[in-house]
Amino acid sequence: MPQPRYTLTLILFITLIACAAAAATHYLVVGMWTGNRRSQLVFLLFSLAGPMLLMVIVSVARSLLDRRR
Repeated sequence: MPQPRYTLTLILFITLIACAAAAATHYLVVGMWTGNRRSQLVFLLFSLAGPMLLMVIVSVARSLLDRRR
């Protein structure tokens, strides 16, 4: 039986990214419909700070896992 092409870790990571993008889009749509500036600000924070925060979390998790080995 051949090895799976995608690992479970990769699938979970892609799902996490998709959920973060969906949450950011939700705040953008709510902000556009209601004109609520707070929702638009949350969208900007998700969009700008989200990828950097995600990479920091992944980096720390990988370093902790590498220490265990």
